[in-house]
Amino acid sequence: MKPTDLRNRLLLIGKFHPESLQLKETLEKEGQYSVQWVSQTTQALEALTNSVKFGTVLINTELFTPQKLEMVSQLRGIGCDAPVLFLASLIHQNTHLIMPAFKKTLVVEKPIHIDEIDGAIERLHTGGTMATRFHKRFSTQEGGTVTCPKEQITPATIHNLSLGGAFIETKANASLGDTVQVQISLNKLTKEHEMHAQVLWKSSQHKNGRVGFGVRFLKTQTPKMSINQS
Repeated sequence: MKPTDLRNRLLLIGKFHPESLQLKETLEKEGQYSVQWVSQTTQALEALTNSVKFGTVLINTELFTPQKLEMVSQLRGIGCDAPVLFLASLIHQNTHLIMPAFKKTLVVEKPIHIDEIDGAIERLHTGGTMATRFHKRFSTQEGGTVTCPKEQITPATIHNLSLGGAFIETKANASLGDTVQVQISLNKLTKEHEMHAQVLWKSSQHKNGRVGFGVRFLKTQTPKMSINQS
């Protein structure tokens, strides 16, 4: 992805600490975004009232509560219609009750891969639906396979995993909305799990021919204990 259009100009709001700095560097290097980083909402509002335009507002936070959405109201109040993506370590359980009232706004729980950020921004800009992620995600590098409709089994790498879904990198040729068969090898537990999943978004193809997929498990088939211990 290259910063050739407005959507790739990001305004990053987050405290000045190593995590936000690493996020900024990853977005610029791996995502090839143009990023301006501010630490306070007041600075963000000032930046947005200047002549510089931003296509996406990215807010990096620890705890996300419904009160955080006041930031979105402030942005809309000054005429900023850019999609807003929150990255949070913890999401309050009542968030899903209020989120539908805030258009072009998404909350995703960390950890999150750069391709997942790409996919979330793409969906926000194209109007595609993307559910707020409430299940705790665990970073991993487990192996697995993906079987798409009318295709053979294709090797895959699972970059993160939860009870509700996963981020998968593979050469499988899946399309948005496809139902695929996912097999995950939990090597630490010497166990394998198979489940059906729906493709919610996909990233652009990498140099190695692989594509990143965000999938939602159609049933909570992954044993909670297995994930928590992996």
